[in-house]
Amino acid sequence: MTKEMTATEVDAVTATINHQNMLNRFNYLTDGMDDWKMPIKATIPIRDLDAYREACEYFTGTELYVVSQVDNEPYFNVAAKGYYMMGE
Repeated sequence: MTKEMTATEVDAVTATINHQNMLNRFNYLTDGMDDWKMPIKATIPIRDLDAYREACEYFTGTELYVVSQVDNEPYFNVAAKGYYMMGE
C-alpha cells in the first residue's frame, strides 16, 4: 500500500530539493576556489542567471552581477563580492 504524503511532508521535500539545487549552483560558482567566502567569478548559462543569483545571495548575502556576455555565446561572466564583503 502506498501512503499519500501530507502537505507538510510535500513542503519539506520541496524545500530539501530547492536547497540542494541552490547548493549545487553555489558549488559551481565556487568550484576551484580555496575559500568560498572570497569574491566570486564564474561563467554561467544566461538562462540560469536568476537561479545562480538566488544561490549566491542565499549563501553569501551578496549580489551576483553580470560582468559581460561571452562573445556570441549564451553565457555570462558573473561576479559577486563574496561572504566576507556581506553588508558592505
